[in-house]
Amino acid sequence: MHNELTAEQLRQLVDYDQETGVFTWKNSQSNRAKNGSVAGTRHQYGYIQIKIVGKIRKAHRLAWLYVHGVWPQYTIDHINGIRDDNRISNLRDVTDVQNKSNRTKALKHGRLLGTHQDKRTGKWSAQITVNYVKQHLGMFETERMAHEAYKRARTMTNPYSA
Repeated sequence: MHNELTAEQLRQLVDYDQETGVFTWKNSQSNRAKNGSVAGTRHQYGYIQIKIVGKIRKAHRLAWLYVHGVWPQYTIDHINGIRDDNRISNLRDVTDVQNKSNRTKALKHGRLLGTHQDKRTGKWSAQITVNYVKQHLGMFETERMAHEAYKRARTMTNPYSA
């Protein structure tokens, strides 16, 4: 996928601070970016992207290449969920399933993951799906309590959940 850029080429163009996760230009490729200046811009979804060798690339993937010398095999996950925190200690190479296990909000309706409100009682149901089988975890007074039950169950069923 990105095999045209090697770690050696990347290290010639930029410096990467593993403690801050920030890239700076070493050999800028344009007149707009000065050597020593911070490389990259924030993407509309919060990720940092850097144009290197004519292609826009995600900084978290570049960080992995810079430190480990190889492109990540899967998806780079920001462990703390902060998309522009590219410290190497905050990044891990995981499958899509493992990456999605970090979510805390449902994709629709703004609900917390694993929760659903019973319209008749007003109580909150907690549930988790494991190996394509839904498991009911109980009924709770608040959405937060239901979500906490979901998180406990997720931790027991998925060692990659944080």
